[in-house]
Amino acid sequence: MAVCKPIFIKDKFWGYATVLYKEKRLFKPTFNKLDKLGYNYRLSKTFITGGGYQPLRSNLPAKSQSEITCRLGGCSWKMEAARKDAGQMPQEVKSGIFSGIFTVVINTILAALLLNYLERGRRLSRLLDTDYLTGFMSRQAFDRDVRKYLDKHKGEPSVGALIDSDDLKHINDLYGHDAGDVALKTFAKVL
Repeated sequence: MAVCKPIFIKDKFWGYATVLYKEKRLFKPTFNKLDKLGYNYRLSKTFITGGGYQPLRSNLPAKSQSEITCRLGGCSWKMEAARKDAGQMPQEVKSGIFSGIFTVVINTILAALLLNYLERGRRLSRLLDTDYLTGFMSRQAFDRDVRKYLDKHKGEPSVGALIDSDDLKHINDLYGHDAGDVALKTFAKVL
């Protein structure tokens, strides 16, 4: 950094006083502190001859978050600073987002597996409770539901019907099992 001032003695120009400061020694403590605190920085100045700010020392890759300007020796000085991690997501936030997404994915998979399991159970129950040929309730399901009904309505009068088709064995033996199946399906449709 250079400071140049005209010197007048008894109102007559005598000459210039020039002082040179080595920027590194003058600003080194400031730069060290900024480094320790996790900041990038840029020191810029304008020259007496004009023009915009020219960087003298910088490790600031992007736009600054704050700046200080001052005038000294006919030049404008500007110190800019920004956090080194500016614009970056902290690790704690990244971890929180990851574990949140992971939890949602795992819960979705578990819910899908549970729904699949429950649906398979319902399908299996329907298969066990229904005669595959006629679509009617199986004998085991009928017995179970009648027992539940009678337990629930104890002492109340009830009427039930059990229908048996005779000579189905004779149809199977005479015309084959396919004909017996057709006879059962037809009987079921009629009911």
